[in-house]
Amino acid sequence: MLVATVETVSDDYTLGTVDPTTPSDELDLWTRAVALGFLESELSDEQLGKQREWLAADNSRLRQALSHAPEGIGAMRRPVATFRSWDKTLNTGGGHLEPVNLITDVTVRQTERRRGLLRRLMTQDLTEAKDRGTAIASLTVTEASIYSRFGFGVATLRQQVELDISHGFTLWHQPTGTIVQLDPTSPETLATWQRLDDQFHQANRGSHQRSAWHADSALGSFDWDSGAVDRKRRAAAHLDESGQVDAMITYTVKDESEFRVHEFISLNAEAELALWAFIGHHDLLKKATWNAFNPASPLRWALADQRRLSVTAEKDGIWLRILDPVAALQARGFDHDGEVVIGIRDTMELAQGTFRVRHRAGQTEVEATDAEPQVHCDVDVLASLYLGGVNTWALHHAGRLHGSTEAIAATHDLFRVAVPPSNLRYF
Repeated sequence: MLVATVETVSDDYTLGTVDPTTPSDELDLWTRAVALGFLESELSDEQLGKQREWLAADNSRLRQALSHAPEGIGAMRRPVATFRSWDKTLNTGGGHLEPVNLITDVTVRQTERRRGLLRRLMTQDLTEAKDRGTAIASLTVTEASIYSRFGFGVATLRQQVELDISHGFTLWHQPTGTIVQLDPTSPETLATWQRLDDQFHQANRGSHQRSAWHADSALGSFDWDSGAVDRKRRAAAHLDESGQVDAMITYTVKDESEFRVHEFISLNAEAELALWAFIGHHDLLKKATWNAFNPASPLRWALADQRRLSVTAEKDGIWLRILDPVAALQARGFDHDGEVVIGIRDTMELAQGTFRVRHRAGQTEVEATDAEPQVHCDVDVLASLYLGGVNTWALHHAGRLHGSTEAIAATHDLFRVAVPPSNLRYF
C-alpha cells in the first residue's frame, strides 16, 4: 500500500498517492478520473463501491496528479492524471511464477497532454518496483503507440474470432468427456473457476495471476457497464473421463443469434475442443465470438470446414518491461540449450548493460559482462523476446534486433519455446 504523500511538480501540478484501503472522497475522485480518461459515463454508487472493493483487495498503489484549477468557474476537482500498479505473478516458463508489477488505469486528461505527467508517474512506479526487487513489469494497453518509449514490448498475441455454428458444424472427431451446465451464481461454481484458473496459471507460460475483479467479471456477479448482476451470464464445464473438471466457459447469448464467449479456460486440447463442440451444436444460433482466442489453438485444424473460423482482428495481449535483466532472465524457463551475449539499451537507465545468458542441462546462468555483445537491442525488444512469443528473426528483419546471422540464429535457438505463451485475459 502507498502511504499518502505529495510531491510538488511545478506551480501547476502536484503528484501524490491515494490510500486504496480506506473509503474516501479522494479515492472516489481518483476512480471517477479514470472513468473520465477512458471516456466512460459518470459512475454509479454501485460501480464506485465495487472499485473500492477491488482496489483494496489487490493492495493497489494509486498515483495521481492534481491540477491547481481556477476557482469559481465549475472546474473539476478530480485528478488530471492517474496510475495504478499492484503485485501479482507471471508464469515465465517451466512452471515458475515470478513476481511482476502490473500496471493499469493510466490516464492523462486531454487538457493536460504533453506536460510530462505520464513520464513522471511511470518513472516513479518503475523505479520503486525495481528498488523492491521486482524484475518485470507488465501492462495491457488501449493505445499501442505509447508504451514502447517506456521500455515495454509486446510479449503475447491474441485474436478476435468468429465461428460459424450454423447447421452443418462438425469436428473431425468427437471429443471425449462430459459437458455439465453450471449455475454461475453458485459458490461451488466460483470455487471451480478459481481452482481451474490456478491450474492454468501454473501450467502456461505467459499467464498472469488473476486480480480481484476477474471473478466478478467472468461469472457475471457484477457487470461493470450496468453496475449490477449480469443475469444473462451462463456457464458450462468439461469433465474428463475420470470426472475431473479440466475446462470451463462463461458466455451470453446475444440477440438470439450469437454465442458470445466471455471466459474460456482449458487445461488441454481435448477439453478445449469438447467445449467448442458444445458451442457449435447450439440450435438456432448462427455464430460464436470470442476476443481472446489463442493463435496456437487446435480449433482450426479440428474443424471439418476450416473456413467456418474467421479471425476478425489480431491484437497484442500483454506487454512486458524488464527492470532487472539478470533476475528476469534467470527466472525464465528455457526449453533449449545455448549461450548468447546481449547488449541492452534503456533510455530510462533501469536495465541497460551487457549480459551473458547461458542455459545448459536445465541450469540457467545470467551475468553482467564486459564482453562485446553478439546481439544488441532496445529493452522493449528484450521484452518481446522474453516469453518466446515473438519470432527472433522477425525482430531482426524489422531492424529491431542487431547482430550477425550466426548470432541471431543462436539467439533464436536459445529463446524459442515448444509451446507459445498464452494469457487468458486483460487486467
